[in-house]
Amino acid sequence: FPGILMAYNDDKQDGQKLVLPYNVSSTEFLMYENDKFSKSRGVGIWIDDALELAPLDYWRFNLIYNRPEKADTSFLWSEFDNNIKILNDVIGNFIHRSLTFIIKQFNGKIPKKLEFDDIDKDFLSKISSIGKDVGETLENFELRKALRDVVKFAREGNVYLNDKAPWHLIKQNKDAAGQVFNICAQAVYALAILLGPFTPGTSERILNYLNVRRDLNELGWNSISTESLVVDHKIKKPEPLFQKLETNELQDKLNQIRGIKKEKIEEKEMITYED
Repeated sequence: FPGILMAYNDDKQDGQKLVLPYNVSSTEFLMYENDKFSKSRGVGIWIDDALELAPLDYWRFNLIYNRPEKADTSFLWSEFDNNIKILNDVIGNFIHRSLTFIIKQFNGKIPKKLEFDDIDKDFLSKISSIGKDVGETLENFELRKALRDVVKFAREGNVYLNDKAPWHLIKQNKDAAGQVFNICAQAVYALAILLGPFTPGTSERILNYLNVRRDLNELGWNSISTESLVVDHKIKKPEPLFQKLETNELQDKLNQIRGIKKEKIEEKEMITYED
């Protein structure tokens, strides 16, 4: 191998040399309920079984959120339950509240902006920087941190909504309430792009609700800004992005799936050495 590299570099007339790996992504081990994965012992969940239990994006989110980047981690059903709550109560809640309010109070059109107060400016600053920050983190192969930063951003969106309380503000000043949801709509767009590397199916659904008719792969971090969605842009009525799952029921279903597969294996006719 070293000889091949030397020959490759010596053969280059333009002086360009082979670019060697400069940052190699690796992980530690993933366990299952603090035990090693073992198909023979029935320890773990396999992808075909997993997809019968929950949608793909739920598994993608959970595995990346707890990715063993610097130390061994373990898949725990209790953590899976907590991560489903994050999807529903943090990400899904912010997006659904924001878009539903725009549909009901502003005829589905992005409202106009007025003058910003300090709370507005603080959240707008986070919208402006989040794409670059998450992108750089991913470039360093820190997938776990990047996803947790996206979740943190969604939490900040919920805090912003609660601090501004536009459901009260609209009773005195509809335009002021509209500005809040203009800003929230920009944050929802940001989340659609930010979630792309982690939960692409969810990202595409968000873009559809936002009526953004561009392929997710065409939209990069640079498309995230405080002006991603223009005033009067028409959005669609959203459906809840996620659903709550009972992990006890999932475990029972997993045991049923394994039982059925075991029965099928036992039913197979075995061939003897004499045959």
